[in-house]
Amino acid sequence: MKITAVEIIELCAALPEELRRARQLSVRAGDLYDRSEATESHDRVCQRYVRVTTDGEHAGLYGPVSEAALAAIRNGLAQVLHGSDPRAHNLAWERMLRSERHLRTGHGIMGVSALDNALWDLRGRLLGLPVCDLLGGATRARIPAYASTLGYLHDEEELVARSRELAEEFGAQKWFFRLGPANRVEALTSAVTLAETLRATVGAGYPLMFDAVMGWDLALAESWCRRVAPVEPTWLEEPFPAYDLASYRKLSSAVSVPLAAGEHVYGRWEASAWLGSGVLRYLQCDPEWCGGTSELVRIATLCSTSGTVLVPHGANIHAALHVVASLPPWLAPYVEFLIDLADERALFERAPVRPEGGFFAVPTAPGFGIELDLNRADEVEVWSSANA
Repeated sequence: MKITAVEIIELCAALPEELRRARQLSVRAGDLYDRSEATESHDRVCQRYVRVTTDGEHAGLYGPVSEAALAAIRNGLAQVLHGSDPRAHNLAWERMLRSERHLRTGHGIMGVSALDNALWDLRGRLLGLPVCDLLGGATRARIPAYASTLGYLHDEEELVARSRELAEEFGAQKWFFRLGPANRVEALTSAVTLAETLRATVGAGYPLMFDAVMGWDLALAESWCRRVAPVEPTWLEEPFPAYDLASYRKLSSAVSVPLAAGEHVYGRWEASAWLGSGVLRYLQCDPEWCGGTSELVRIATLCSTSGTVLVPHGANIHAALHVVASLPPWLAPYVEFLIDLADERALFERAPVRPEGGFFAVPTAPGFGIELDLNRADEVEVWSSANA
């Protein structure tokens, strides 16, 4: 069996009316300098999937994949796979990583991740097994989801109502800060109010997480942690960029709030350095970004020896769900579910993966179970490495 083509399928359509609404922009790294917009909205969506096909007419599919990651596939990674045996999966991963010296991080390793995940899907379809079974089988009957509220408006009345509603369905929830150091006083006040309002609403003991999306500095993060210590946040996520390990070290030694990060950590080598630093209670490497399912499994092994909990970032659900399903709950307790974005991201999938009552069912379809419905798109474009 040989790989004959790598394809990129782009599907576009008008966003259904029920999915159109203004979304709140979370704090961003650039907000250190200024902030001009508070919300965003759009009425059209495009999603892209990667498909690896073989001479035996078998195919593996994965997505959605970001456009930036696809550039690495178009510009070289697809050709690396041409003519190779898809069953020699580890060899394919090594060849992709070593094919260009800058592929170890950023958009390059994201391209490797997409193809690695497509190869896992292909293997599952060939064997008629879900990927979690290929990884050793599920460790529990259902997988807890935590509600991730990226995009939710922070209107106080809506905040109270929505957080209470989420607490009834999900066993944990995460909220995103709005402002950064350019609006220091307002940023601190609004972030403290957010934490205190949520705790008063959902009650003591309920897990509450908070995400700064790399948009804070050490002074702001330390002030917030000290002010909200009585709230007992489960974690403060990504207060600083991933290159600023020094600030993570200083913050972790100064405050009691547990820290989480890792979605912008690439590969087991970077993950090993972070785990060795001892600054994180939770590592959040993403199988869409860190090197694929293959690499996330390796990173999970490192976590298991370091006392660090693995909670994969949820750019998408498929790969993270299968990996978490195969790991013990003490090591990987949750899957992130972006409740306001999931329907849009899965718009072209026939059977989107969704939690029921705050839990995901253990997947049973072969591979990752992704099936596309092309009829939902009004534009479909296919790029193929066979024609490149």
